[in-house]
Amino acid sequence: MNLFLSYSSEDHSDVAALERALVNYGYSVWFAPKSIRSGDSFSDEIERALRNSDTFILFATSNSVGCGDLDGSPYVKDEIVWARNLGLPVLPIDVDGSLARGAGSGFGYLLTSYQNISDCGPSIKSSNFDYVAKVIDGHIKKKNVSLDLAYFNEKISEAEKLLKDKKMNQAYSYLSQFSFPTEYKDIVSTLKIIALLQSKPVKNLSKSDADKYVQQLSSLGSDNVMTVKLYVMAILSEFYYRRNAVADPTGGVLSLLERAREHDKLKAKYIKMTDGIIGNNSNFVSCWR
Repeated sequence: MNLFLSYSSEDHSDVAALERALVNYGYSVWFAPKSIRSGDSFSDEIERALRNSDTFILFATSNSVGCGDLDGSPYVKDEIVWARNLGLPVLPIDVDGSLARGAGSGFGYLLTSYQNISDCGPSIKSSNFDYVAKVIDGHIKKKNVSLDLAYFNEKISEAEKLLKDKKMNQAYSYLSQFSFPTEYKDIVSTLKIIALLQSKPVKNLSKSDADKYVQQLSSLGSDNVMTVKLYVMAILSEFYYRRNAVADPTGGVLSLLERAREHDKLKAKYIKMTDGIIGNNSNFVSCWR
């Protein structure tokens, strides 16, 4: 597993000792002094390392995240923002109580949703880094590392608003900016397909594109998208396959509607997001309300 260590250069000696201890536990650790060579672009290397990491470890001190009158490191703040956008689990280690007392400007907002390790300060002070690595290892193996789900819920809501406003290109681009955690993959795929269907009349799709969308939707298995994915497949069935008189791989609108009745009712926001796709077809929509 690949770990990314984020810290202030003022804490270098402690972080270097922690990096060695984590390597002894079998982790591959990205640590700037060892990983960035002379002549490398600092920002490019950091972004590449974050994209290749599985977990983001934050060495939180007054130097890195600030406390009281101390603002913290702007570079650490940028790394946290990158990690959030990439959907990385974040594990802050509250080394000196800075998080408990209230981190510097902006850090409180960025870190509020993450569960931190608060009992390793004495071990770090006594240079018992093997213990700290053991605690981190335990959190990772028990999957006790936080994702900022509220952050990604905000991103989904913003994309949905863009789709309701018929800003399909902006919605698609917006969703493509982030690396959503696994639990969001199905809803992101569904919203992207809705955005693509908004961009041109459904009847004018190519057969290969229509079949591709059906195949993608059929592969989505999350309960939270089941009804809307069947609804979008029904749109393709009615407004592409039936109207072009071509073979329909969806099973047809009635079959899809019957399957949908086994799940939650279709939310009104999805009808709003797709009304530009189907136009004035109240009879079709009324069956799904």
